Amino acid sequence: MSDHRAVDRTAPELPLFRQVQFRLYAAGQTGWYAAWGVRHVLFPWLIVVVLNESADRVGMAQMAVLLPSLFFILVGGLVADRLDLRQLLIRIQWVALVPPLGLALLVAAGQLSYPVMIGYGLLLGLCTAFVTPARDALLSRVAGDQVQRGVTIATGLQFGCQIIGITIAGAAVAIGAPALLLIQAGFVGVALVATWRLMPVPSMRDPADNGSALRDIGDGLKMAGRTPPVLPVLLMMIAMGLCFMGWFMVILPITIRDLYGGSSPELATAHTCFMAGTVVATLLILRRGPIRFPGRALIGSLITTALLLLASSLTMPLPAYFACVFLFGILSGVTMAMGRTMVQEAAPVSHRARLLSIYQLGYLGAAPIGSLLVGFLTAALGPQDATPFPALLLLGSVLLLTPVSRLWARESG
Repeated sequence: MSDHRAVDRTAPELPLFRQVQFRLYAAGQTGWYAAWGVRHVLFPWLIVVVLNESADRVGMAQMAVLLPSLFFILVGGLVADRLDLRQLLIRIQWVALVPPLGLALLVAAGQLSYPVMIGYGLLLGLCTAFVTPARDALLSRVAGDQVQRGVTIATGLQFGCQIIGITIAGAAVAIGAPALLLIQAGFVGVALVATWRLMPVPSMRDPADNGSALRDIGDGLKMAGRTPPVLPVLLMMIAMGLCFMGWFMVILPITIRDLYGGSSPELATAHTCFMAGTVVATLLILRRGPIRFPGRALIGSLITTALLLLASSLTMPLPAYFACVFLFGILSGVTMAMGRTMVQEAAPVSHRARLLSIYQLGYLGAAPIGSLLVGFLTAALGPQDATPFPALLLLGSVLLLTPVSRLWARESG
């Protein structure tokens, strides 16, 4: 068995080399998440406004985008640990061109339907299940010893670039879905070209260590359980995925439609406010410098998120609602940056992609379940009366986990 403490020596330790590789990584991040930003607005707009579906069917459709992560992200982490990360990303990004191009043809032909949107969501979600752990594992390879800074910059790029896509998608009513889907495919193409220009990023595993897929996935789960602080971070991200993502994916667009009479411009504004908040959080963290106790920042941001969810259930003017969404973005930026930092720093290089996929499973894998449950809850109670339930569940989960997690005292580095 190879030593899991192995050091990455696949690239020269030259500052200029690292800078070039990180910039190419950032360009790939830009294209991928700008495309994701277009989807953020276009998908719910087509479901909620164009097809005029009910809250429970909105929840099921959003679940279709997120469901593949529940089943395939651990496989994505395993594949990323075994293969050259550059080659893997190139192949998956080629596949990711199919959903927007195919949907553009169907919409142009007048064949838009709920089952078509479900298929589009499932295929996009499948691509994401393989791209996400590969990109996360690649980050630590190009960032060198500047992991927290690299994670913070990557988080800011992730959401900052989504603002670009969201802003463009806000014009859905004016320019139409086919044009937006072509733009989405173009952004994926940008990510593909940037990834193609990276140097090879071969696996750090000894090929002799490659056993059966199930055994290696199980090995990753065992490593997560015995690698502080991965398990408590994972449990908190599960709570975040169930509660906050359920609210974000279902209650937010239903509230915009039913309470404020909004359409794609208002949906785009809400998503832009959220992404802008994450960018502000990134800039604040970079300006402050490395956070010594990331566990405290994670716990504090989750508790504040739960309390703000409760406040968002009150009747308020639309600008105030957008302000709440902006604050959610700041808190989510802190949550994701601190969670990813702790896992990146703790994960042994031989298991890094698998542990990062397990981390993502906690957030993205729980989200489809949260979307489905919140969708049914919203259909029964309405968006305002449904909101306190995920808020209180998130608050209770964090308060129960904090005393036993030892995250409060964990230092970075």
